[in-house]
Formats: sequence, structure tokens, C-alpha cells
Amino acid sequence: CRTKTSVIHQMVDLADRTGRLCYREELLESLIEREKLCSTALAGGLALLHPRNHEPYMLEDSFVVVGKTISQIPFGSPDRSTTDIFFLICCQDDRIHLHVLARLCMMCHHTSLLLEMRSTSDAAELYRLLVASEQQVIRQMKPARFPPGGGCILRWAYNLEEARLKRNTPQGVTTNLPRGQARLRELHEWRSRQAASTRIACRV
Repeated sequence: CRTKTSVIHQMVDLADRTGRLCYREELLESLIEREKLCSTALAGGLALLHPRNHEPYMLEDSFVVVGKTISQIPFGSPDRSTTDIFFLICCQDDRIHLHVLARLCMMCHHTSLLLEMRSTSDAAELYRLLVASEQQVIRQMKPARFPPGGGCILRWAYNLEEARLKRNTPQGVTTNLPRGQARLRELHEWRSRQAASTRIACRV
């Protein structure tokens, strides 16, 4: 890839191969529209691509794909630097998107992730670096109650759903809401069965 347009097309192709993308052309069009508004490139050779709007019907589930180019290319960074590492964030709603966006920013700017990513050409190693970087960020954060295991996207999705259910359950009336309690139990059981919660597709 040597141009901004070719990078966007290649990242959409990579997203399509995850099997979680339902409408390829709509995602492509939304990414192009978003880049026309303002580039998603950041200082440090990083770009966090994402669609202009987050439509649940476009995806089977939230996911992130990452790719890197052999040489850096102009992508519209505010400091006018070139870019070689690209994340495509595909989330089904705004809340999950904002959490994932914040987590990736912390991983890229508070760890050595970008430097380490540039030193490898192996997709499996890229994935290992991403997991290690997120674990480092989590250790640096204040202790928080997360469901066991997994990565950022589904962990936040779980917490948001659990919080929604508890918020809609009046205190002192929980015994009269078996459906809500059953749903919470289902969530706990579902999370315990997840070995790999966030699918990250890597391409060099």
C-alpha cells in the first residue's frame, strides 16, 4: 500500500476476512466519509480508522483489525508526519467504540507497542504484542472489577450490559425480577466460557 485510499481498501478486505462483517461496501463508504471529515491519523505514525457511524446491522460482532505498511505513507496526521500502523475499529455502538478507542490510545502512547510492532513482520507476534500491551495498561490502571479473561471489547460489552440490567432493577425488588437475575447469571456463565474474547486480525 502506497496511498491512503489503498490502505483503506486493504483494511476493509482484512475486516471482511474475519467473517464478522456483513456489509463490506457500506463499511468502505463510511470509512471514506469519516476520513473526509477529519483524518484518523495521529502523531507517532498511527491511525485509528473507524466508520463515521456505528450501525449494529453492519457487523455480526465488534472487532478490531490491525495492519502495517512496509514504508510510511501520508495519511493526514495533524503533525504532518507519515503513518505506517493502522487499526480499524469496528464496534456495534458508540459506547463500546469509545472504550476501545481509549484503550488503544493508552496502549500506543503509554507502552512501547508501536516500536515493537515495527520490529516484527509476523502476524502472530503482532497479536502477542497487542495482548501484552493491553495487559501492561490494565496493570497500570486503578484496580477495577472485570470479568475473568479476555480483551477489551467484550469485557466492556459485558460490563455495560450488566450495569444496564442492575440499573433497571430497583433495590429491594430483585427477588421479584427472575428474568433480570437469570440474564445476569447467563452473562457470568457466558463470560466464563470465553477463552479469547476479542478477535484481532493482523496483517503485515
